[in-house]
Amino acid sequence: MSTLTTPRPAHVQAMSTRLVGPIRYPLAVRLYDSWWIGRRDADPQLAHTPARGEQPSASLRALDAVRGERCEREWMSAELRAASLIDRRTGLTRMAEALRAQIDEWTTQIEEQGAVSPEDLAHVPKTEAHLDPAQRTARRQREAAARVAPLVSVRDAARRELAGIPRELADIDGKLTTLFDSLRARVTAITHYYERRCNTLIRGYLRRAPGDADHPLNTRIPLRRPAWADAPNPWVPTAATPTINEEPEK
Repeated sequence: MSTLTTPRPAHVQAMSTRLVGPIRYPLAVRLYDSWWIGRRDADPQLAHTPARGEQPSASLRALDAVRGERCEREWMSAELRAASLIDRRTGLTRMAEALRAQIDEWTTQIEEQGAVSPEDLAHVPKTEAHLDPAQRTARRQREAAARVAPLVSVRDAARRELAGIPRELADIDGKLTTLFDSLRARVTAITHYYERRCNTLIRGYLRRAPGDADHPLNTRIPLRRPAWADAPNPWVPTAATPTINEEPEK
């Protein structure tokens, strides 16, 4: 059976992950949003009452669409990186189930083949006639232990491998948590960036087409990050990794 290794613990990977900061909003882009887009869309007829959560102008909807596209690309990239870890986790879970079943089977065989029956103890060949009952019992037990020794060795090796699986599962869960938290931080930064651009557009609109408090631009819904960013990590099971405690029998 293969030896499980953990070459890069999750906390080391998390510490080496570059922090996600705000996306730069250069002056040239701000001027473009405020003066060019704002001037082009200054016509009050271009704004309309928001419907079904949409933005109240074509330019705002365009920024929202670009934000959604960038967030989707981030999700696809992270999911691609998570795929191998998820596959490994599935494989380890199945391996643990198979090892537990095999260990139970070996244990049953050891108990059956390693038992000394009363018939064995009652049988006294001529070569053992000089031994007392205690000595014959000890001899039968040594013979039984020798018979099952190979099975005991294989079972104990399987138990050691089974005991290492929770550590690797926990490391995988840590890496998947780090990956998803980083993804959530990136899409949050992207959403904040495009929300700033939307606010710049709105200020440009209202400077050229001022309206009252009921103006559609004053009633728009702020951009939100994707719904999956507010949901639990889909790559890590909600239940904690079970502790596998297989101690060799004495």
